[in-house]
Amino acid sequence: SFFITLQFLTRLPVSFLLKQNEGGTELYSPENISRTLKYYPVVGLIIGIALLLLILILQSFTQYHIFYTTGLVVTLWVLITGGLHLDGVADMADAWVGGLGDKEKTLTIMKDPVCGPFGVIAIVFVILLKVIFIFELLNLNFYLIFLPPLLARIWVIVLLMTTPYVREQGMG
Repeated sequence: SFFITLQFLTRLPVSFLLKQNEGGTELYSPENISRTLKYYPVVGLIIGIALLLLILILQSFTQYHIFYTTGLVVTLWVLITGGLHLDGVADMADAWVGGLGDKEKTLTIMKDPVCGPFGVIAIVFVILLKVIFIFELLNLNFYLIFLPPLLARIWVIVLLMTTPYVREQGMG
């Protein structure tokens, strides 16, 4: 279940570990998927530690510059997650604007793989806010960089436990 979670929430190469552990049972069964939720915070911590390691490596250079570090931290964060959260933000923004209050139209837009203008705008704003937040966090105490990915994955669990699903099948 841990490696399924790591594969879903990151782009870290763990698929070879999943193939070894199949054992004849369906790897992505509903039971296995439901057990992945408890590992979300662990994966968030792994992402946070990777960001912290990048900062520590960059600080070892004599020409350390906080602006470059901020940009590289945001880049690594997006690369590790594969932009999964950014895709969700884009889908939500497009559906919110394009759905015009119609539930079926909104759900159809969210399934559409094409990113509309409001999706692009939302992605730009999220990345811009992330850059500002990380810059301030680096100025305050860069050791706290592990907290945002950890807390974000904890809140996913809270939202899944307290919010009704919008459709019969799917993740939203």
